[in-house]
Amino acid sequence: MGLQMLDTVEKLHDALQGETLGDTVSALSRSRATMQTRSNKIIVFNLIYSTTFQEVK
Repeated sequence: MGLQMLDTVEKLHDALQGETLGDTVSALSRSRATMQTRSNKIIVFNLIYSTTFQEVK
């Protein structure tokens, strides 16, 4: 089951990394990934992606 969670994280990363949302938004890039095990044994993955955008007026 532990490896299944990592497979899900990898699939999510593959779907998001480099994804663009049009001409005014740069590609998504993962800037941080951490894993936390809570006291109730639930594992939480924190994946932070960055992008920039150009405001069109």
